[in-house]
Amino acid sequence: MTGMSVEEIEAEALKLDPKDRARLAEKLLASLETLSDQENDRLWAEEAQRRDADWESAPGTGRPAADVLRDARAKLKTAPSGTLGPRRLRVTFSVSKPISAQ
Repeated sequence: MTGMSVEEIEAEALKLDPKDRARLAEKLLASLETLSDQENDRLWAEEAQRRDADWESAPGTGRPAADVLRDARAKLKTAPSGTLGPRRLRVTFSVSKPISAQ
């Protein structure tokens, strides 16, 4: 590592032209495919803990799944032809609490 922070590397990567950013993203994603099952499990457990902590620290900020799905369907219906794909439409949501906990 060159001593740059992750934020600095991210800022520099975002300055790249789209073709180079796509190539870099592909390489970064491919590097995650080589993780061991144990490392992958550890990373997902850390992410689950982070999401749970976020949920606990900001009660009432979540959205009902029905609203999220309605919005996603609306975006799919109004997207121009040929633009749907992982790089064009990004809908994210997470459920960290059982529905019965609402």
